[in-house]
Amino acid sequence: MNHSYVQDLKYVIELAKHNPRYIGILGAPKRRERLFNELFEFVPDIAYEFLDHIYTPAGLHIGAQTPEEIAVSIVAEILSVIRKKEPFSLRKINGKIHN
Repeated sequence: MNHSYVQDLKYVIELAKHNPRYIGILGAPKRRERLFNELFEFVPDIAYEFLDHIYTPAGLHIGAQTPEEIAVSIVAEILSVIRKKEPFSLRKINGKIHN
């Protein structure tokens, strides 16, 4: 997230050409709706799969409040996306944690 909404929109338009697996954007859900609406205006044929790769607000809901905690929640979300795992508590696992 930039302090410039216009710059954020430009970045997302450029990233659409590369189709990354994860794009995390900080900010409120209202900002997401505005971003998606304007994205469709500038790139009307944008792939819906690309939109599925945009995570906003970024991060997992772990009660993070400080910048450091928010960073941990975002890194955890990135790992869950890359590894294709739905996050849950490890105490729900019986037996080995890692293969």
